[in-house]
Amino acid sequence: MTDSVESKAVTPELLAGMRKRWKRERVIVEQERDRCDMELMRWKVRERRRALAARHPILMGKIYFPGWMTRESAQVHFEIIELVRAHDRVGIAAPVSIAKTTIMTKLTSIWGVLFGEADGHPVNDIAVITASQELSSVFITDMASKIEHSEELLDDFGDVRGSHW
Repeated sequence: MTDSVESKAVTPELLAGMRKRWKRERVIVEQERDRCDMELMRWKVRERRRALAARHPILMGKIYFPGWMTRESAQVHFEIIELVRAHDRVGIAAPVSIAKTTIMTKLTSIWGVLFGEADGHPVNDIAVITASQELSSVFITDMASKIEHSEELLDDFGDVRGSHW
């Protein structure tokens, strides 16, 4: 028993139709490839930002919170952060306007939640202690606002808001 195969004559019209279809399909495949390349590039950018931010709270600040990092970081900023990272409790007496609050309260707290561990466990809770409840609320509100509105942070980590601010 033989299979009957329908054969069509190859005509210029048939070839032209096939070329058009192949061209459309090639365009679709190229668009999909380009979309995948762009997504891969975005993924690599996210991975690179996260890797850099994980190295140090000041790098994280420069990447995700540039509004807080309006000046070049002084050596004392790095020293403060090393003290905070090395000890459970740290008190810093330093002149006004050297970014103590930004460095100690805001950056190290957020960095700790995103990348840090305490006694082998992830950091999930932060206590902000200041001279008054109003001042603590101002700091927490500022941190919450920056977390909620940093497009790069949202892109890299998703929604990291706490259950309450």
